[in-house]
Amino acid sequence: RESLSPPAQKQRGLEIDPDGLRREIGQTSPTLEYVRLFRELGGEILTVGADAHCAQDLGAGLETAIDMAKEAGFSYFAFYKKHEPRMLRLL
Repeated sequence: RESLSPPAQKQRGLEIDPDGLRREIGQTSPTLEYVRLFRELGGEILTVGADAHCAQDLGAGLETAIDMAKEAGFSYFAFYKKHEPRMLRLL
């Protein structure tokens, strides 16, 4: 059984998916509350993504997700290259 430890110790990341903003649920997954908690627990690796299955949805909700990341206390977001996180500053 895996022990419970802060996310940063395990180099785990969290993805904000804004897809729910376009759907009946009307919110991101996870919500700001959980993104803040992740940060408070030491999480540093945060990604932002959306499953756009058509051209009109490409990039939808990304601005909201980035604003949420900033509000939760993040200064960077990550993308992965060859399974390694690369950090980019949130503007």
